[in-house]
Amino acid sequence: MPNIHPLLIHFPIALIIVVVAIDLVGLIAKRENLLRMGSILTVVALAGGAVSVLSGVIAEESVWHTEAAEELIERHELLGFIYLGLLALLTIIRLAGQKRLLGPAGWASLFVGIVAAAIVSYSAYLGGEMVYSHGTGVAPAQTLSEKLINDEKQPSYDEEDQEKEAEGSEESE
Repeated sequence: MPNIHPLLIHFPIALIIVVVAIDLVGLIAKRENLLRMGSILTVVALAGGAVSVLSGVIAEESVWHTEAAEELIERHELLGFIYLGLLALLTIIRLAGQKRLLGPAGWASLFVGIVAAAIVSYSAYLGGEMVYSHGTGVAPAQTLSEKLINDEKQPSYDEEDQEKEAEGSEESE
């Protein structure tokens, strides 16, 4: 099964940032319609986050990674579960306090959203570190790189042909 985690994870990351922005504007402008939109997007972010965390757990077992990346993978996974828990809490706050989102429930929701956005942003940074600093999930590229280095050590077809031609021309003289 291909690793679909990188494809899926961007949606819940972007959605929580959008939810925080919508909530901030909705609370300051006292616009309930914006806060309702934030509630809908929170539920979508929770669903996307659940699928993303699941795909990450599957990816952890199936993608190539170094031992050096193992600690980052574990921290990234833990933060993913914390993010998912915060999205669940955020959904509960929003649904339970739907009529009071312009008051304390709205501000509590904004606070939880900001914390969730910070956690998922740091987790995304760790995900980037795993891929770009440790090559997690990109073993074929590393293998290709090693192949190119090894190929440089061996004479190419053209070099061998040139040597044979040089030997052949010396014999004919």
